[in-house]
Amino acid sequence: MKRYYLIVLFLFSLIFIISFSSCIWWNNNENDWKFKESIDHQLIWEKYVGLSIASMNYNDFDGQYFYLAAKDCLNDEAYVLKYDLDGNLKWKINITQLSSDPSQDTIVQVKKLGNLLYIISFNFSIPGNSYYLHIVDAESGQYYGKYLLTEGSAYDGIAPDTDGNTNFVILSCDYSGNTYRKLTIFCFDKESTTPVLLNSRVFDFEVVMNSYKCIYDGKMYITSDYPKNAALIVLDCEKLANPSYTNEECIIKIIEEQESNDVWNWLGPTVIDNKIISSYSVADNDYRFACYDESKDYEKIWESPSNMIPIVGNSPPKAPLTYFNGKVIYPCFNYYVGCFDVNNGKLLWFTDNSLCEDPANDRGNNNDAMGAVMNNKWYIQPVNSNSAIIIYDITTGKKVGRIENIPT
Repeated sequence: MKRYYLIVLFLFSLIFIISFSSCIWWNNNENDWKFKESIDHQLIWEKYVGLSIASMNYNDFDGQYFYLAAKDCLNDEAYVLKYDLDGNLKWKINITQLSSDPSQDTIVQVKKLGNLLYIISFNFSIPGNSYYLHIVDAESGQYYGKYLLTEGSAYDGIAPDTDGNTNFVILSCDYSGNTYRKLTIFCFDKESTTPVLLNSRVFDFEVVMNSYKCIYDGKMYITSDYPKNAALIVLDCEKLANPSYTNEECIIKIIEEQESNDVWNWLGPTVIDNKIISSYSVADNDYRFACYDESKDYEKIWESPSNMIPIVGNSPPKAPLTYFNGKVIYPCFNYYVGCFDVNNGKLLWFTDNSLCEDPANDRGNNNDAMGAVMNNKWYIQPVNSNSAIIIYDITTGKKVGRIENIPT
């Protein structure tokens, strides 16, 4: 009998240790988690990666494969993983080891450009970080090489992009030891598998950390605090890559909002059917969208009213916009999401994105990640939610589903 109790005690202890040593931990205690709605959705598959995965804003999906930045926090190593839509791991590579540089232990951007992955990693330092570009074959995961972008001056990177024969890498850099971060653009040969720099430029535009840009029809659109007000900057991509042109000759248009305070951190311009939607704040808790007509020399079509975003605390849009069928959806920072008409800026719906009855369980429910549209529904996982992917009806903004037990 004594031996029996010892065996039971051993098995119980083993289960206890395994449970708490796992990186996936979901608290299903009904006293702790009470959801507002009893809406469910079938989970097709889930995978335990064993690594810390970055927000989808910093990863890429080409319609067939996911390319994910990950980190082994125990060993300080950076990885990139490729999964298909069925959850099958196609390859997994260790960027820290392949680059032969133990300082490159964090990846901030993964972007597929053609058949290549442009991967931006950094090494934290003061006053600024050192950033590297790594190039990897998207099909096989073969590592081609790295390029030191800047040493000790960069604050953040913006997702690489492409136009014509050029792949662009953009950083916000501090060259003077203060907080004035200038737009820095690197132009690489699109056809080369190894990093071949064609040209680089530094503009006297202040860009905020994580500011987004977009490239459309040979033009680069980027938001900036220029020189003191929020502005939409339009640049010529072909001239950017050509050293014979000056910075001034690369500028197509600077659209400055005279009454603005600054641009919104993390949120940049979006181009939809020749309409450019930008964003800025007029004052604290007064956030605006503005829409410009590219075909009419960027004439302003509409501007959202001051009550466009019902304020509940400090809640500006933060993640990239999602467009579908004339509607633009914007996730806010504190538990809320909204949707407006792209043609006139009219607010269609604005809804509470919180999940739980107890507000304490919603404290990490911030909308950092861009959603995805499928079958007239919008899917979004609030980063750090530790709970669910939420599914919305795009027409009404009503929650129609939830995928629970998603580890983040």
